[in-house]
Amino acid sequence: MVHSSNEVDRVRYKALDLHLHKHRFYQYQLQIQLKWVMEFKLISLTKSSLRNKYRLTRSEKLAEAEREYEMLKSEGKKHQEDLTR
Repeated sequence: MVHSSNEVDRVRYKALDLHLHKHRFYQYQLQIQLKWVMEFKLISLTKSSLRNKYRLTRSEKLAEAEREYEMLKSEGKKHQEDLTR
């Protein structure tokens, strides 16, 4: 069976076109994956910065609460001493 050069060229063109579509699709997939990775990293960084901010706020409030507790404790002791006199 002999094929004309037009048929052969058409088959080659379809094969090349299919290859280009696969290549474009692969590039598109990579772009989407990169986009998702960047978004997840941003979310992760945001969450970790919020956690760190919460820890800092919490530690500041903890130190403040400890100072207030010690102050109230000493005032309570003074008040008890005054009552026992």
